[in-house]
Amino acid sequence: MKPPRATHLEKLLVCIKDITRVRELEQQSMQKQDLLERIDQIISYKGDITAVFRGFENILVSIERVIRGGDLAHLKKQIAVRYLHTLKGNARSVGFPDLADEVHELEGKVLSPPENTGEDPLVVLERELVHLNETYQKYVKAAQKINLLKKEQMVSIDAESIESLIYNLKENSNTEKNMLQLQLSQLVGSRLVQVLGSDIESVRVLASELGKPDLNVVVRDDNVVFKRGCTHMIRDIFGHLLRNSVCHGIESRDERLKASKNPSGEIVIDVTPENNLIKIVYSDDGRGLDLEKIKQKFVSDSKGKEASNSSQYLAEKIFGFEVSTADSLSANAGRGVGMGAVKGFVEELGGEITIHLKQEGGNFAPFELRMAFPKKLCYV
Repeated sequence: MKPPRATHLEKLLVCIKDITRVRELEQQSMQKQDLLERIDQIISYKGDITAVFRGFENILVSIERVIRGGDLAHLKKQIAVRYLHTLKGNARSVGFPDLADEVHELEGKVLSPPENTGEDPLVVLERELVHLNETYQKYVKAAQKINLLKKEQMVSIDAESIESLIYNLKENSNTEKNMLQLQLSQLVGSRLVQVLGSDIESVRVLASELGKPDLNVVVRDDNVVFKRGCTHMIRDIFGHLLRNSVCHGIESRDERLKASKNPSGEIVIDVTPENNLIKIVYSDDGRGLDLEKIKQKFVSDSKGKEASNSSQYLAEKIFGFEVSTADSLSANAGRGVGMGAVKGFVEELGGEITIHLKQEGGNFAPFELRMAFPKKLCYV
């Protein structure tokens, strides 16, 4: 027999809980965790973190300048992507994954905007740049929280006075005076090995992540000191080159052993003062350029098949926009922007860059990059 149904409600217990404060505490906890993670990333970096942030600022300002500048639309896009690609690589090198991932996503939106929107890529870039700046500012606040970006209290020396002293010392040729000249130069600049110190360590980590062998990076800079005003762009240039060597050139350990190579990869950078120029030769002992893959991309080039069969002609194509020999797109490679960025930065400093094949024949061609910069960028 079923129990009789209640005909009326005698009591109703209602519990009301205000969860606003709980949510506020949860939000504060998440923000604190986010801050701690960014602080951990910052203190894990062993290089000059102030120079890193200065470089990021320069790139972001440059992107905004491109958007508002008077360049032709297609050039604006290329130049902006060049800066984005550099920012992404630098962020990944120093260990800021959130910033690197966000730039990678934005880079894709600018290069391949959704067709159904009909939106100008530069409009997309200008809108998304606001969010990118917000992410960047989170890193800035984290660095400020631990006092890493505060200006140190120290005695300052006028750079012009030092430069004058350096050039006066050049009249003396004895060893002590030359050593003093070098030490004074480094107060207002840095040798290439110092500029690239943290990048070299980062690219070794990248090699390990990609299953590549130990990497030996040799920098022979002949005591040439780059002036402080250009070191951030010099770092951008060689940051791209070092990552390219690891992603595209240096083979796996097994591949190198099969090719009777040293199991460790090697990158060599030679710096030589010559007349009014600073000449730099960059090379690695990897597999070289995949000329066949480049040829497939340009076989219908307007210069015709005869030109496209020239190894030198194909090699020079790597400086073009959206030219990549990567098999697939990844966070590290595949956009086809890196070498174009290198050429752009070299020319921005008043220099030039050329590619020279060490040998021809076969699908892969070992090569070296030769750069020449105005001597006024350095102390020699």
